[in-house]
Amino acid sequence: MVHRSATVHTGTVAARPERRGGTVAAVPDETLDPTVDADDDADADEVSPVVLAADDEADEVDDPSHGDAAHDEDDGEDDDEASGADSPAVWNETVWTSTHLGVEPVDHVTSSTVVTRSFAPYEVASVLLALEELPGVVERAAFSYGDRSVLRRVDVRLRDGTTRLVGDLGTRLAVEVDDHHAVVTTDVSGEPLGAVLVTVTATDADTARAVHEAVRTGVEVHASLWRKRSVMVNPYVLGLLEGRDVTDDGSGRTPVDDPGGPVSHDLRREVVDPLLAWERVAAVIPGRNVLLTGRVGTGKSSILTWLEQELEGKVTVVRASARVCLHPDLVRATFDLVASDPPGLVLIDDLDLAIGGVGAGPGVEAVVEMADQLGGLGRRRGVFVVATAGNPSALEPTLGFRSGRFDRRIELGAAPLELRRTQLERMVARHQPESGELLERLMGRTTDWTVSELVDLEQRAVLDAVRSGEPVDLLHALDPSSQRRGPGGGRDDGTGNYL
Repeated sequence: MVHRSATVHTGTVAARPERRGGTVAAVPDETLDPTVDADDDADADEVSPVVLAADDEADEVDDPSHGDAAHDEDDGEDDDEASGADSPAVWNETVWTSTHLGVEPVDHVTSSTVVTRSFAPYEVASVLLALEELPGVVERAAFSYGDRSVLRRVDVRLRDGTTRLVGDLGTRLAVEVDDHHAVVTTDVSGEPLGAVLVTVTATDADTARAVHEAVRTGVEVHASLWRKRSVMVNPYVLGLLEGRDVTDDGSGRTPVDDPGGPVSHDLRREVVDPLLAWERVAAVIPGRNVLLTGRVGTGKSSILTWLEQELEGKVTVVRASARVCLHPDLVRATFDLVASDPPGLVLIDDLDLAIGGVGAGPGVEAVVEMADQLGGLGRRRGVFVVATAGNPSALEPTLGFRSGRFDRRIELGAAPLELRRTQLERMVARHQPESGELLERLMGRTTDWTVSELVDLEQRAVLDAVRSGEPVDLLHALDPSSQRRGPGGGRDDGTGNYL
């Protein structure tokens, strides 16, 4: 057995060894970055750092020239010459596993300790990142039908919004822990959403448990890509989740304003405050479900985004579309995710669109699952829910307010005075900052307007300006009988349409 003391740094992959008689050499791979120590008397320019030893009984060869510093420019040529690039790169999977465990192929199954742990499907990306950062990795390999195959890499989106290449599912890892050896494999279960199975094979139980604990800690702590973040359920991406950038990141995007008035007060009281003071209220308040209703344009979806902003980095917030609510497995996975790291918040857009058109099939099962999660036996401690519905009657009798699934219903109407003033101040500052009395005139003309109508006002003013070639005039956009002419000679017919 050749002892390997190579250390794989974050984002690198060790070279792939191939056994030829009594020699262990490395097969080069453009994606690999081997890092191996060398003896003090070794010549770094003559011995490739990826050649581990001359035979099974030889001492390990260390390379002091390798460290955090970059390799010399001509190291690549030396590597190619020393690694035997013309030799076949395929190894049998059983032989590879047995070699790393230090046992004979016929013995490794019966003499090994195997520990398997299942991770939820929404943990896929976190599992891959945790395995990429697992300490003590000696080598990574992939196999197809028992023979060596190409290592596949996939992109995962990190917490800071960047992406990183990591080993795909199915990659095998050889790990060394205090001179003990283990092999880590991954697979996907046959469940509907495909839970991730991580299996550690070692020659002793302590090593198997230690490696598995390192993987679990990575998934739940430093490698977790969704805890205490705002994410959206998306069945078409790796791990079902995609991050949401809901705060101002300096790009100039305007955050959603506090809705103000009774709406803001009620949502803080029902959702924000208990989530942030969970330890104090957990014994009495297992969770709260709030239904936001109101006609189109009253800002229901914007309020969900405001809640994401308020809680970003403090608790886990999961946003789900009406499409997700049509699939029972996705509904269950959404609530499972939040319940696994309480307290947390589930935000559901347009629940009535999903529920109102359900006739039979999986949709009915999804409604039953949703009802169970909101108020039945499946309700979880620490899971708060805010859903929107433009037509709340479509939710009755299964999920409506009268069904008892929601603890509070908040009806939205015109934009509160404070919010309307803030929106109009921002419009005036953008387009007509020199107009002294414009703000008060706009305030007087937009009484009882909704948030959506205020947004439409600014858009119509900009469209008018583009058409006419004149500066933006917000007050003019309020006049439905405007006769303002554009370059094409068109005339507003009084309904906002040009003749």
